[in-house]
Amino acid sequence: MFSKAKTPHRPRGAKRYTSDVVRCNLGKVLDLSRSGIRLRIEDKTKYKEGQRVSGKIGCMQGAIKITGVVRWVKRVKRGVTEIGMVFLNVDPKTAEAIEILAQYGFIERPSARKTEQPKSDKPPVKGKPNRGPDLYALLGLKPGASSQQIKHAYRVLAKRYHPDTAPDEQDAAKFIAISAAYEVLSDPEQRKDYDRER
Repeated sequence: MFSKAKTPHRPRGAKRYTSDVVRCNLGKVLDLSRSGIRLRIEDKTKYKEGQRVSGKIGCMQGAIKITGVVRWVKRVKRGVTEIGMVFLNVDPKTAEAIEILAQYGFIERPSARKTEQPKSDKPPVKGKPNRGPDLYALLGLKPGASSQQIKHAYRVLAKRYHPDTAPDEQDAAKFIAISAAYEVLSDPEQRKDYDRER
């Protein structure tokens, strides 16, 4: 579902991700990063290099307003154009939200973010800080699960919560979370990093 773009069109300052979940009101999202976007436009809208464009990118949970400059325009075929845009004036929080959207296909709600705690004279409580959802628990597994168990659990849950078979919005959000968990746990390097940070 989510993967790194295989052949970047032009260099961009951040990792690019392709997704079939991310939507944009300007056209079909081909790839997205925290610094820019590549779109396919299938209408008669004319874009020019250097043109300033505003729009929204998002998913079922919401959208992020973007403003960017068209860096390149490529006519693919009659009535179909691809454009590359670089975002303008993106603050760090918005850039992080765009990267989460690009990588995992959802927009993190502000209430889910870790809020800064007031400073205290008391020593910190021992234990590990909360690092987000337990990816193993999302798949119904224990941390020592084998790669085959992870794959099997993902397939069962993906079939159950896929938007084509479960039209409820909560099921679609669950499907996105399950897919994101599988992406991390199925990659040995990402899984090692995740386990180290747990």
